Amino acid sequence: MWEGAKIRLVPMCVEKHCDNYVEWMNGDGVGDWMIMSELPTTWHEMKVWLEKRGSIKNEARFAIETLDGRHVGSASLQQIDWFNRTAISGLFIGPTAERGKGYGLDAAMVRSKYAFEVLGLRMIYSEVLADNVAIISLLEKIGYKKCGCKPAFIWKRGEFKDVTILALSKEDWESTGCAG
Repeated sequence: MWEGAKIRLVPMCVEKHCDNYVEWMNGDGVGDWMIMSELPTTWHEMKVWLEKRGSIKNEARFAIETLDGRHVGSASLQQIDWFNRTAISGLFIGPTAERGKGYGLDAAMVRSKYAFEVLGLRMIYSEVLADNVAIISLLEKIGYKKCGCKPAFIWKRGEFKDVTILALSKEDWESTGCAG
Protein backbone atom coordinates (compact mmCIF):
# COMPACT_ATOMS: atom_id res chain seq x y z
CA MET A 1 0.00 0.00 0.00
CA TRP A 2 1.35 3.39 -1.05
CA GLU A 3 -0.11 6.49 0.57
CA GLY A 4 -0.15 10.16 -0.39
CA ALA A 5 -1.79 13.22 1.14
CA LYS A 6 -5.29 12.32 -0.13
CA ILE A 7 -5.19 8.75 -1.47
CA ARG A 8 -3.58 5.38 -1.18
CA LEU A 9 -2.73 2.94 -3.96
CA VAL A 10 -3.83 -0.59 -3.12
CA PRO A 11 -3.75 -3.87 -5.04
CA MET A 12 -6.80 -4.36 -7.26
CA CYS A 13 -9.27 -6.86 -5.83
CA VAL A 14 -12.18 -8.39 -7.75
CA GLU A 15 -14.46 -8.52 -4.69
CA LYS A 16 -13.77 -4.94 -3.65
CA HIS A 17 -13.28 -3.10 -6.96
CA CYS A 18 -14.93 -4.95 -9.87
CA ASP A 19 -18.43 -3.45 -9.50
CA ASN A 20 -17.04 0.08 -9.55
CA TYR A 21 -14.85 -0.52 -12.60
CA VAL A 22 -17.81 -1.90 -14.54
CA GLU A 23 -19.97 1.09 -13.57
CA TRP A 24 -17.28 3.62 -14.52
CA MET A 25 -16.44 2.00 -17.86
CA ASN A 26 -20.09 1.83 -18.83
CA GLY A 27 -21.54 4.99 -17.36
CA ASP A 28 -19.16 7.69 -16.17
CA GLY A 29 -17.45 8.37 -19.50
CA VAL A 30 -14.13 6.91 -18.35
CA GLY A 31 -13.92 4.58 -21.35
CA ASP A 32 -14.33 7.53 -23.72
CA TRP A 33 -10.90 8.80 -22.66
CA MET A 34 -8.99 5.52 -22.51
CA ILE A 35 -6.63 4.41 -25.24
CA MET A 36 -7.63 0.78 -25.14
CA SER A 37 -9.29 -0.65 -28.19
CA GLU A 38 -11.44 -3.05 -26.21
CA LEU A 39 -12.59 -2.35 -22.68
CA PRO A 40 -14.26 -4.94 -20.47
CA THR A 41 -17.92 -3.96 -20.21
CA THR A 42 -19.68 -6.76 -18.33
CA TRP A 43 -19.01 -7.82 -14.77
CA HIS A 44 -17.66 -11.20 -15.92
CA GLU A 45 -15.34 -9.60 -18.52
CA MET A 46 -14.02 -7.18 -15.91
CA LYS A 47 -13.53 -9.98 -13.37
CA VAL A 48 -11.46 -11.99 -15.88
CA TRP A 49 -9.50 -8.86 -16.87
CA LEU A 50 -8.73 -7.97 -13.22
CA GLU A 51 -7.70 -11.54 -12.38
CA LYS A 52 -5.26 -11.61 -15.30
CA ARG A 53 -3.56 -8.41 -14.13
CA GLY A 54 -1.99 -10.15 -11.14
CA SER A 55 -0.02 -12.58 -13.30
CA ILE A 56 1.51 -10.05 -15.69
CA LYS A 57 5.11 -9.49 -14.65
CA ASN A 58 5.58 -6.21 -16.50
CA GLU A 59 2.62 -4.38 -14.96
CA ALA A 60 1.90 -2.69 -11.64
CA ARG A 61 -1.81 -1.83 -11.36
CA PHE A 62 -3.47 -0.26 -8.36
CA ALA A 63 -6.91 0.80 -7.24
CA ILE A 64 -6.98 4.38 -5.99
CA GLU A 65 -8.75 4.71 -2.64
CA THR A 66 -9.29 7.82 -0.55
CA LEU A 67 -7.69 7.74 2.89
CA ASP A 68 -11.10 6.77 4.31
CA GLY A 69 -11.22 3.74 1.98
CA ARG A 70 -13.53 4.86 -0.85
CA HIS A 71 -12.52 3.43 -4.24
CA VAL A 72 -12.23 6.36 -6.68
CA GLY A 73 -10.04 5.22 -9.56
CA SER A 74 -7.09 3.36 -10.97
CA ALA A 75 -3.37 3.99 -11.47
CA SER A 76 -0.93 1.82 -13.35
CA LEU A 77 2.49 1.23 -14.78
CA GLN A 78 2.27 -0.96 -17.88
CA GLN A 79 4.68 -2.41 -20.40
CA ILE A 80 7.46 -2.16 -17.84
CA ASP A 81 10.74 -2.65 -19.69
CA TRP A 82 13.12 -3.90 -17.01
CA PHE A 83 16.18 -3.70 -19.28
CA ASN A 84 15.65 -0.06 -20.33
CA ARG A 85 13.91 0.85 -17.02
CA THR A 86 10.86 2.48 -18.62
CA ALA A 87 7.07 2.06 -18.40
CA ILE A 88 3.80 3.45 -19.70
CA SER A 89 1.64 5.11 -17.04
CA GLY A 90 -2.13 5.19 -16.81
CA LEU A 91 -4.58 6.88 -14.45
CA PHE A 92 -8.25 7.71 -14.09
CA ILE A 93 -10.69 8.92 -11.48
CA GLY A 94 -13.98 7.09 -11.98
CA PRO A 95 -16.89 8.90 -10.33
CA THR A 96 -17.59 12.28 -11.92
CA ALA A 97 -18.27 13.76 -8.47
CA GLU A 98 -14.74 12.83 -7.30
CA ARG A 99 -12.90 14.53 -10.18
CA GLY A 100 -11.21 17.86 -9.55
CA LYS A 101 -10.54 17.13 -5.87
CA GLY A 102 -6.81 16.44 -6.24
CA TYR A 103 -7.08 12.64 -6.04
CA GLY A 104 -5.63 12.17 -9.53
CA LEU A 105 -2.70 14.51 -8.89
CA ASP A 106 -1.91 12.80 -5.59
CA ALA A 107 -2.19 9.35 -7.22
CA ALA A 108 0.13 10.41 -10.07
CA MET A 109 2.71 11.60 -7.53
CA VAL A 110 2.50 8.39 -5.48
CA ARG A 111 2.66 6.24 -8.62
CA SER A 112 5.76 8.15 -9.79
CA LYS A 113 7.44 7.70 -6.41
CA TYR A 114 6.75 3.95 -6.64
CA ALA A 115 8.08 3.82 -10.21
CA PHE A 116 11.33 5.63 -9.49
CA GLU A 117 12.11 4.64 -5.90
CA VAL A 118 10.80 1.07 -5.74
CA LEU A 119 10.95 -0.24 -9.30
CA GLY A 120 14.09 1.73 -10.16
CA LEU A 121 12.70 3.09 -13.41
CA ARG A 122 14.40 6.02 -15.12
CA MET A 123 11.56 7.19 -17.40
CA ILE A 124 7.76 6.96 -17.47
CA TYR A 125 5.73 7.66 -20.60
CA SER A 126 2.05 8.43 -20.92
CA GLU A 127 -0.12 8.35 -24.02
CA VAL A 128 -3.37 10.34 -23.78
CA LEU A 129 -6.00 11.59 -26.16
CA ALA A 130 -4.79 15.00 -27.34
CA ASP A 131 -8.08 16.66 -26.38
CA ASN A 132 -7.91 15.38 -22.78
CA VAL A 133 -6.59 18.68 -21.45
CA ALA A 134 -7.34 17.75 -17.82
CA ILE A 135 -4.98 14.77 -17.69
CA ILE A 136 -2.32 16.52 -19.77
CA SER A 137 -2.36 19.45 -17.32
CA LEU A 138 -2.22 17.08 -14.35
CA LEU A 139 0.78 15.22 -15.77
CA GLU A 140 2.62 18.45 -16.59
CA LYS A 141 2.19 19.59 -12.95
CA ILE A 142 4.38 16.71 -11.77
CA GLY A 143 7.02 17.18 -14.47
CA TYR A 144 5.83 15.28 -17.55
CA LYS A 145 6.79 16.97 -20.82
CA LYS A 146 5.12 16.60 -24.20
CA CYS A 147 7.44 14.71 -26.50
CA GLY A 148 5.35 13.54 -29.43
CA CYS A 149 2.08 12.92 -31.17
CA LYS A 150 0.45 9.97 -32.91
CA PRO A 151 -1.87 11.62 -35.44
CA ALA A 152 -5.31 10.07 -35.98
CA PHE A 153 -4.17 7.09 -33.89
CA ILE A 154 -7.37 5.77 -32.34
CA TRP A 155 -11.09 5.71 -33.11
CA LYS A 156 -13.05 7.34 -30.28
CA ARG A 157 -16.40 9.08 -30.12
CA GLY A 158 -17.02 8.79 -33.86
CA GLU A 159 -13.70 9.95 -35.25
CA PHE A 160 -9.99 9.22 -35.32
CA LYS A 161 -8.24 11.05 -32.49
CA ASP A 162 -4.66 12.23 -32.06
CA VAL A 163 -2.71 10.86 -29.12
CA THR A 164 -0.22 13.03 -27.22
CA ILE A 165 2.88 11.35 -25.81
CA LEU A 166 4.35 12.72 -22.59
CA ALA A 167 7.48 11.65 -20.71
CA LEU A 168 8.66 11.99 -17.12
CA SER A 169 12.30 11.34 -16.30
CA LYS A 170 13.41 10.63 -12.77
CA GLU A 171 15.45 13.86 -12.86
CA ASP A 172 12.50 15.99 -13.99
CA TRP A 173 10.30 14.40 -11.33
CA GLU A 174 12.87 15.14 -8.62
CA SER A 175 13.25 18.75 -9.80
CA THR A 176 9.50 19.46 -9.44
CA GLY A 177 9.61 18.87 -5.69
CA CYS A 178 7.08 16.02 -6.03
CA ALA A 179 9.70 13.49 -4.94
CA GLY A 180 9.15 14.56 -1.34
